[in-house]
Amino acid sequence: FNLLSDLLGLTSDINTNPTAVANNFSCSYESDPELFKQLAEISQVLNGQTAFKPQDIGIQKRKRSRTQFSFEDQIILYKEFQACPTVDNSIIRKVCKQIKKPQSEVKQWWYNRRSDVKDNKFKIPDAIKKLLP
Repeated sequence: FNLLSDLLGLTSDINTNPTAVANNFSCSYESDPELFKQLAEISQVLNGQTAFKPQDIGIQKRKRSRTQFSFEDQIILYKEFQACPTVDNSIIRKVCKQIKKPQSEVKQWWYNRRSDVKDNKFKIPDAIKKLLP
């Protein structure tokens, strides 16, 4: 297929004239029903009848990697969080410079601690609590 129009024409034939499509591939529906199933799915996507889902062809969404904060980083984070539990961009920037982590990771840590406070689950680890003023 050289042109998109050829492919689009073929996809409409899948639904209306599968025998003609089979002749193009030198096969029949009976000899390779899986091929026709896949072509029918492609046809539906190209004709706008269904949405393309990457997971249908084995493409998985990348999971965000878990951020690890060192013990020293956690001391700084908890100290600043105690002073100001609400997200303040100036504090976030200051902490980011101190611990050398991206703002998005520090903000996410902050949001998670805020959530813990709201759910009455917030607890500073004992090892860190001993070192805080």
